[in-house]
Amino acid sequence: MLKQFTVSQGDELLPDVNIYWDNENKILFDCGPDRLQSFLVFLRMFRNAGNELDDIKYIVLTHHHIDHIGGLKFFPESIPVIYNENILNFQGIQWNTIKNNERLIDRFIIKDEYKVQILNRMLMEYDDSYSVKKRRGFPIKASTETSSFGEWTFIPVEGHSSSDLICYRRKNAEIVSGDIILHNVFFNNIIEMDKTQNKLVSFRKMSIGEMKKLVDLQRIEIFIGHGKPFELDGLKINIKNTIRRRKRTEKKVNNIFETDRLKPVAQTAEEIFKTFISYDYFLPFSEVLNIYLDNNYDSFDD
Repeated sequence: MLKQFTVSQGDELLPDVNIYWDNENKILFDCGPDRLQSFLVFLRMFRNAGNELDDIKYIVLTHHHIDHIGGLKFFPESIPVIYNENILNFQGIQWNTIKNNERLIDRFIIKDEYKVQILNRMLMEYDDSYSVKKRRGFPIKASTETSSFGEWTFIPVEGHSSSDLICYRRKNAEIVSGDIILHNVFFNNIIEMDKTQNKLVSFRKMSIGEMKKLVDLQRIEIFIGHGKPFELDGLKINIKNTIRRRKRTEKKVNNIFETDRLKPVAQTAEEIFKTFISYDYFLPFSEVLNIYLDNNYDSFDD
């Protein structure tokens, strides 16, 4: 059975992050945010459970988002990492990446206050410490169906992000799924910039496939990035509710854009997610922009 350690991101508006430990195989899944205090809290709990950092044989990264891999730089560089190869697209950030993000986001936003928040959130996903590249790694090719390390099997997928990794083992009927599915979170697809094409890209259509893959694996317990683990029945219910809510959002967005294709994405997000905007602007904006791109409302090609 996996041991769960939960750490804060240091902001009451951001959810706590889970780190999991497989004591039998000495594998750590994810490593928390880029925050020293969070790492020190984890280290205390880890040691109180009878472990030391030297016990860790591998660190597995479920996806590239900084609240899950930011803490990697605090771990000894001698510990190798297992990850979806697409994580390397987010190692380091260059000036042209920042400017391209600004240029692309400019097309969808009117209010500067939102622009700053969205740009900051997108740029946060780049690990400027190069923590993955600095150490020995086992990148799993995105084109690979599965790859196994001992008892664990890894499936590279896209949906929540371009670098998701489903981790499962038959022995204990367990899955570690990162942020592919979360409790009562119905817009969970983060917009990304494709540096090779200089354009914003959506993985929203693929996310239903990766959620259903979790069900197809028929594991008893699903360990997620934020919150308590799912049991299989609970996972099925949450996926069903997520798909239903997604369809409702799609209908609202499509109704708006079919009436006015020049309406800014940011303004549409405000209209649909009025109550949520005060809590977080990036996730609603990302959800609406995903739908916008998926339906080819944007004829502008970079």
